[in-house]
Amino acid sequence: MRLYYSPGACSFGAFVVLESLARPFALTRVPPAARATEAYRVLNPAGQVPLLLTEDGRFVAENTAILLHLVDVCPDCTLGRVAGTPARDALHYWLSWLDSGFHAAWGPLFNPQRFHPDPDQHDVLKQGALARIRAGYAKIEAVLAERDTFLEDGPSVLEPYVYAMARWGRSRFDLATEFPATHAMLVRSEQDPTLARMLALEAAPDTDLPMAGHVVEHALFTP
Repeated sequence: MRLYYSPGACSFGAFVVLESLARPFALTRVPPAARATEAYRVLNPAGQVPLLLTEDGRFVAENTAILLHLVDVCPDCTLGRVAGTPARDALHYWLSWLDSGFHAAWGPLFNPQRFHPDPDQHDVLKQGALARIRAGYAKIEAVLAERDTFLEDGPSVLEPYVYAMARWGRSRFDLATEFPATHAMLVRSEQDPTLARMLALEAAPDTDLPMAGHVVEHALFTP
C-alpha cells in the first residue's frame, strides 16, 4: 500500500494507522501546492489528501473510506470492529461525524475564499467557523471526559484521526482550560511510541525523508 499525505493535514490519522498494522507500506509526501497540479489531480481529481493506493492497485480517497479499508484488509487489526455489531455502527457514526461535522467546520477558517469571494466577509466566516469548531470540541470532550477512547471497548482508528485534527486547535483555543479531557488525549497520544515516531517522520524536511517503522519507501511527489 502507498499513502499520499501532506504534513500537518488530516491524513496523519491514516499515517498512524498504517504504521500500527505492522506490515510494509510506502509513503508519498504531497506538498500543499502540488495538490492543485494536474499531475496530482490525475490520481485524485479532488486534489486532496489522504489518498491510498491499495495492494491490488486501486485508489481510495476520503478519510473514512481509507481508515475502514485499512482495518478490513488486516484481519488481526484491533483498531476496527466486526461488521454488523453495535461497536462497528458506533465506529461508522463517529467517522461520519468527524468527516462531515468536525473536519468540515475548519474549512471556512483555513480557506474562507472558498466560501465567499468578498474578502470583507472572511472575518465573519472565520468567526462562524470558530463557533462550530468549539461546538465540535465540546462533543469530543463529552466523550473523553467519561473514558479514554471513543468506543466503549477500547482504542480504534478514531483516536489517531481525532488527534490529526484536534491538534489544529492548540494555537486557537486554550484546550487545557476549555477542553481538558481533549487536551489530555493529545498529550497521551504523543506519548505513544507509534504516534510519536510518525510525528517525527511527518516533521522531517522534504530534503531528508527518513524511513521509519514499516515504511519501505518514502518519496516526495513532484509534478
